[in-house]
Amino acid sequence: MLSKLMFEKQCKLNDLTFPEWREKLTPNDWQRAVVVEAGEALDSLAYKWWKKQNIDLENVKVELIDILHFVLSLAAYEDADFSNFENNFNREVELKDSVLAIAKERNIDEILKLLANSFYTLGLSLEDVFKAYMTKNVLNEFRQKNGYKEGSYKKMWNGREDNEVAFEIALKLEADENFEKVLFNELEKVYGGLK
Repeated sequence: MLSKLMFEKQCKLNDLTFPEWREKLTPNDWQRAVVVEAGEALDSLAYKWWKKQNIDLENVKVELIDILHFVLSLAAYEDADFSNFENNFNREVELKDSVLAIAKERNIDEILKLLANSFYTLGLSLEDVFKAYMTKNVLNEFRQKNGYKEGSYKKMWNGREDNEVAFEIALKLEADENFEKVLFNELEKVYGGLK
């Protein structure tokens, strides 16, 4: 079950990022992070009717993957039903409404369902989401190991955000058992060559 594997990867990343997360953080901490990421997704969906904006669906995908990271963390506090994620890649939704509902929802099973339908609307399969999740998970690990928490990490890589670079590299890689290691090594090469 891919979502269970993502859940396990998320717990390991949380252990790296903030080892005391289970004791010192609460579901409200993760919920706040979901709300912030939902706001970023809405910005990319050009929700501001009062000004000219362009929709950036590629960034919406990245923001929803970020939300998935925090939702999987939320799931660690509950007995989440991951089938609500895996079995709900089947219905198109209005993305702005779905993202807003994700930000407001407190039930983890409902959030997983809303996320699955949002990914489906964006044309992503469960396998696509898994690869995107793993890409962002590796990038988050890379960030932590390169000074993100301390503030020394460079997020802009030769005029591009590290997210863009990581996803571009990942597109060229096979989604096999070496994916994480190869992606991490490629990120090291690019980051090591920054000016």
